[in-house]
Amino acid sequence: MGRNGDHLAGVPFECDLCHFRNLNRRDPVWDCSKDTGTLEAIRRVLLDVFWAREEGTVKGNLGRMRRDYADVRSRYNVGDRLLPHFPTHILEDRVGMAMAITMLTATLREGNYGPHIQYATARKSRTWQRNIANSASGYLGDPHSGKQGEAVRFQSCSVTDREWFQRFCTGMKWRMGEVRFQNEALTPAMVLGLGTLLDGIWETSDDEAVRESVEELMCYVLIGFGAGLRGEEVPLTALAGLLKFWDETRGDEVPFVMVTLYGRFKGETGFRWHCLPVVDRTRSGLPNRLWLGRLMRRRVCLQKRTKGWLFSKGKGRRARISDYDADFLYYLGLLEERQPKLFSKGVSLGLFSLRRSMRRGAILATTGRVSEVVINLMNRWRKKEGAKGAAPGLSMHQTYVQMRSMFPVLKEYSQVQ
Repeated sequence: MGRNGDHLAGVPFECDLCHFRNLNRRDPVWDCSKDTGTLEAIRRVLLDVFWAREEGTVKGNLGRMRRDYADVRSRYNVGDRLLPHFPTHILEDRVGMAMAITMLTATLREGNYGPHIQYATARKSRTWQRNIANSASGYLGDPHSGKQGEAVRFQSCSVTDREWFQRFCTGMKWRMGEVRFQNEALTPAMVLGLGTLLDGIWETSDDEAVRESVEELMCYVLIGFGAGLRGEEVPLTALAGLLKFWDETRGDEVPFVMVTLYGRFKGETGFRWHCLPVVDRTRSGLPNRLWLGRLMRRRVCLQKRTKGWLFSKGKGRRARISDYDADFLYYLGLLEERQPKLFSKGVSLGLFSLRRSMRRGAILATTGRVSEVVINLMNRWRKKEGAKGAAPGLSMHQTYVQMRSMFPVLKEYSQVQ
């Protein structure tokens, strides 16, 4: 419900009927279901705008206004201009009610994790409206004045950038709440168990297609887990880079595989190479070189490939998470049946995914075991200690040479897993 004083909380207020007239230039037809439904949606929007302010704030604003008004009127003659004129005869949607109803309608769609989509998805409707408004004849584009060092922001003619609409979005978010579904983290024991399971399939299968799919899936998991990568970053592994440093890294005091990635990464500008060392065998026994060696042999010796992506589908297309995620969940289900103790009670397999499970597991496995500097360097988080990464434009070999002095430190990340 609305609270006394909501209409005085700093943004324009008009009743349901007035908003309907602003939108449609007519009175509602009371036996028309679309008209009555519109009035219901308008009421829902207005309540969201109201509830963007805490109850104490609304009550305090109204109480202070009443006290100040009574005091000044009792002591002085201040005329009749102390309070503003509220009614407006402008027949137009000046606050963005039509767009607010559009966002409200979007929330009725079916969601992935619940009966309806969440606010984070519904708010995308605001984005397209802002973009289309700024593409039209009302474009402004003048820069806002901001603090030095802040990103430049530009003025917008969209009603979605006005205070009333921002209040609506805030109230809508508070009403809907937010349900977060994070991917469950893989543990070293799970990865080891998955490797044992897939190794049995690989050893007993005569079908080369099955063997290849098993090799790809296990290498995907090991690279993502060993280097703490997001799922979408693993397919950026370049075959030429792995091949170039394969023998050199095997003869190291602590043998490792040099995972070479090339592409545009989240939070970075430009294309760049990343050389990430992953030890041959981790403390928990994860056999990184064994599985990568199997897949490398297939790519180089059987398929006669020395360039392109390590993970590819079709005619050289770079693989995606969706190419492996279903198999990952299937084999993880088999592992749970055979070794249920590896999984927490009540855990849902549906919350495991190649998208974030490997990275979350790697972070948990290394936290407290290696310094935060190493974690920041491996995960390319924006820290001063991690500023030694290769600049855009360097070749793979230049990147390798530039990073080589840090390899002994970086190997600690996968070594402790």
